[in-house]
Formats: sequence, C-alpha cells, structure tokens
Amino acid sequence: MPYIIQNLFILVSPALFAASIYMTLGRIMRSVKGEHHSVIRIGWVTKAFVIGDILSFMVQGGSAGLMFNANTVKIGEGVVVGGLFIQAVSFGLFFLTAIIFNMRMNKYPTRASVNLESPWKRTLYMLYIVSVLILARSIFRIIEYLEGQGGYPLKHEWTLYAFDSLLMFVVTVVFYLQYPSKLPAPPADDNESVDITLQGQHVQRQKSAY
Repeated sequence: MPYIIQNLFILVSPALFAASIYMTLGRIMRSVKGEHHSVIRIGWVTKAFVIGDILSFMVQGGSAGLMFNANTVKIGEGVVVGGLFIQAVSFGLFFLTAIIFNMRMNKYPTRASVNLESPWKRTLYMLYIVSVLILARSIFRIIEYLEGQGGYPLKHEWTLYAFDSLLMFVVTVVFYLQYPSKLPAPPADDNESVDITLQGQHVQRQKSAY
C-alpha cells in the first residue's frame, strides 16, 4: 500500500503542471490581443485543455483502488495507461494550437505584439520546452505500465529518476526562469492585425512626401 500511494502521487502530479501551462497560453493570447489567431475560441482555450487534464487526473487517480486488489492490478495498470494517453493527446493538441498561433502571429502580428517590452515570444518558447518535457515523461510512463512489473523500467530505478524526476525538475526550473507574471495586461486599443511590412512602407511614403 505505501508503494501504491507514493507512486500515485508521483504519477498524477504533472497534471497540475499541465493546468498551469494551459492557462499560460490563454494569457499570452490576451496579452498581445491575438485571440483571433487561435484555432480554438479564446474562451475555450484554457477550459478545453484543463478539462482534458482533469479527466486524465481523475482516470489515473481512480486506478488506485484497483491497484490495492491483487485481482485487479492489471485492470488498474490499464486504467493508468488510458489516463496517460489522454494526457499525451491533450498535450499534442495543445502543442499544435500553440504552434499555429505562433505562425499566425508571425505572419499577421498585432499592434500589441510589436511591443519590445513584452516577453510573449520567450514565454511561448518556454511553453514549448516544458510541454515537450512533460510529453516525454508521459510517453515514458506509458511504456513503463505497458511493459508491466516484469519490464525494464520497473526493474531499474534509474529510469524513473532520468525520465520522470529529472524532467519534472527541469520543467519547474524553466517555468520559474520565464514566469508568465512578466506578461503585460491586454492593451486597451484596437486588436486588429497589422502587417508590419505594409506599415513600414506607409511610413516611408509619408517621409518621402515631406
């Protein structure tokens, strides 16, 4: 029982990291007034992914009762794998959403996004890094539970430190170094996209006229 309890806490805790990451993307979009560049309605960006995260958390947490019984251990392991798959799929869709938003912002930047004091790009890159790390950790745990008690990961403790503990520690450090509190509040002016190239040409024409 002590092993199952401590393993459960290690297993489900990254879901709390994921919730913070999902909320940060929505904050980035609002800070640069780039809501219209999101493939998901801005009001649902955080909600959709957090709902998936909560579902993954509940599925993995619900496996604890099954693992207490020797007759249902295999079922419990299958439930854990299902929860980890939900988390991996959710992160994959989140990563795709963030990349599409980044590409659209690069092509059609907003007025707020050209503010040199806004660290929105660095914060977005931070999300890429931590997302990849958590996704790698989830894939490792999926492999671990698919191989079962006789698999290499469970028989060699170093794999847990290398592909779980270390990865989550790096996630914590990276998130700390680029904490999203530095993002400015959404500006009050219009949120229409601005083509920087055309804007620059317009300024040049004005200068030529003078």
